[in-house]
Amino acid sequence: MSALLAPTEAPTKEEMVKAMRKAKTPEAAKEHLKMVVYGKPKRGKTHFLGTLPRPLILDFDGGAGILANKRKFPNFDGRIVTVESWDDVHLWYWILKTQKHPFQSVAFDTLTKGAELALVEILGAKAIRTKGQKDPYKAEQDDYGRTGRILKTWITMFLALDMNVVFSLHEREDEAPDEEDGENIVRWMVPDLQGSARNFLCGQVNIIGYAYRVSKDGKVSFRMAFDRPGTVAADRYNVLPRVMPNPSYSKIMEYYTKEDEFDGGSED
Repeated sequence: MSALLAPTEAPTKEEMVKAMRKAKTPEAAKEHLKMVVYGKPKRGKTHFLGTLPRPLILDFDGGAGILANKRKFPNFDGRIVTVESWDDVHLWYWILKTQKHPFQSVAFDTLTKGAELALVEILGAKAIRTKGQKDPYKAEQDDYGRTGRILKTWITMFLALDMNVVFSLHEREDEAPDEEDGENIVRWMVPDLQGSARNFLCGQVNIIGYAYRVSKDGKVSFRMAFDRPGTVAADRYNVLPRVMPNPSYSKIMEYYTKEDEFDGGSED
């Protein structure tokens, strides 16, 4: 029986020893990247994932093949899994959780597409369960609610892995109060995920990066913002610059390792 249902049932000594090993120092808690990166398509999200150390890319969108470009990604040392169903996610979670493996990072590319796939599977299962009485192409409120609960469960489980965990998402428009006056409703660009799951995800990670690109003198370069009006870009530890040109895992971790020397700033 779970502790939630039996709070007065004492754990065994072995369970308590195991729990004590999980206690981390503040420095160890920042050892791994727990992050959301979002933006429009073709804005460098997958490029950023390609800079992660020894990554396993769960490719929902079918766009991770760009990482095969040796000129752009000469040091890519990861693997790509083309996700056909959430059974693939389930399988790889338990591999990462319980088996010896070479990966130091895992990334969802994109969780936006992953959420759509989850809803499709839920509707398909319902159609089978009701013997065709429910339209597999028509989602009801309960279906969206179940999708949200499933996403929150997997988000929690993956973020607990002892490795870098990054979720990439597309963006969409939303409305929220202006943070300057708290009254006027303004347009925000937010991660494209249903509201409850999006708020849950953004609250669980340490960094939210907004990916975009800049064209100058005929050249296109990628940027990532960690503090940008009209977005939910944020850095929990407040050590990253407002904008990072050509963002990468190593650049972010460099700021984290030099936190005591850095007092904020901007790179444009």
